[in-house]
Amino acid sequence: MRVFHASGELLESWVAQVAYPSDSPLAHVAFPCHALARNLKMSPQAIASLLSADLQNARGKSLVKEARAVGGYLNFSVDVDALFSLLEHRQSVGSEQRDESPAKVDVEFSQPNTHKFLHVGHLRNMIYGEAVCNLLQAAGTNVIRSTFPGDMGAHVAK
Repeated sequence: MRVFHASGELLESWVAQVAYPSDSPLAHVAFPCHALARNLKMSPQAIASLLSADLQNARGKSLVKEARAVGGYLNFSVDVDALFSLLEHRQSVGSEQRDESPAKVDVEFSQPNTHKFLHVGHLRNMIYGEAVCNLLQAAGTNVIRSTFPGDMGAHVAK
């Protein structure tokens, strides 16, 4: 029996309850099944046991090394070697798929009013814009910085 639907509807609503036990020999992650018990009308221990069985059956196809049901909690450990292998594979595949020419992005920011003094709000926008440009450049994007003098309207013409 699967407790979570394939679409992850229940999983998404309970993901915030995941705990990361500090210095625990039991597991890397603990998932409390108490709140699920109300919705599924089952005991927390029964839900944890079902989830543990599902995760144990999926070994080799998931990043879970070990899963145990303990007192209404699903405790599981991550297979760190499999995780690093997956990350290395994704990184190598990603580097093979990268285009040699970096993307070109125009970032428009600042936009001071030409008929008023600059104030701290303008400075904030300039700092944010520059930070975004720096992050994009660090990611290998070709960045064009631009600004547009704003606030040109009928009130300026008067």
